[in-house]
Amino acid sequence: MPEVVRCLTVLRTASGREVEVSLFGPPQDRLDVAAIVFSHGANSAPGRYRRLFDAWAAAGFLVCAPLHVDSEDHPDRMTSDRSIVREFRLEDFALVVAALANGAFERPETRFVAAGHSYGALIAQVAGGARLDSDVAARMPAIERPVCVVALSPPPPIPGLVSDRSWQTLDVPMLCVTGTADEMPAFVDDWRLHLASHRVAQRSFAAVFDGMDHYFNGAFGRLKGPVRGLAVDALNEMVIAFVRKWACEGGVTPEQWAAASTAGVLRFV
Repeated sequence: MPEVVRCLTVLRTASGREVEVSLFGPPQDRLDVAAIVFSHGANSAPGRYRRLFDAWAAAGFLVCAPLHVDSEDHPDRMTSDRSIVREFRLEDFALVVAALANGAFERPETRFVAAGHSYGALIAQVAGGARLDSDVAARMPAIERPVCVVALSPPPPIPGLVSDRSWQTLDVPMLCVTGTADEMPAFVDDWRLHLASHRVAQRSFAAVFDGMDHYFNGAFGRLKGPVRGLAVDALNEMVIAFVRKWACEGGVTPEQWAAASTAGVLRFV
């Protein structure tokens, strides 16, 4: 794998709250045209997505991943007030996007991709135009629109928070990814529920990986030792190609997307 540069930086919100941001990228002279801002899943942390970030960085993208307050790795972890956690997650994401535009990460970059896993996928979808049903939406910081969204195992409708109506305003291209074992007892009893946002968003492309669960069988989010198989490599190739299509080449047609072949993956629009 080509050289990947990894580092940590700390940003501060207007209220003075510190937000640790993990950065993964290639050497400066090989940076691509857009950065990827990534929101991790509930209770997880950026360091648990190395299998994704290293591949994306090696392909030329700067990956910026804030550590949210609900993370098990956060020194001041907060889980009791879900509304505040949600508000802080959105604030974290907006803070990183603004820092990119202001050149805080060594170069000004206004073109970015909003990406995330599980709870973080919902944060990325909000950046792409989705509107939450809760009162947090009224206090949501302004976030510049990304060139596209990458949503790994996004949540289904959640009463009082997000519904089909929420995703109808998601108006940038989205890659929605799930797997046929992507189920979570008492929350997502059928993996197809992860495709709810795909069905109503304005420009969505979906990929379903055969046999993959919520954490790609231990590849990210919740790590389970050595990862065997090529599914995560196929996922990385797909994400990189999708991002390049929308960030550099002007997009992909539904016919092109559906016709692309990846073993063990169902693609549809």
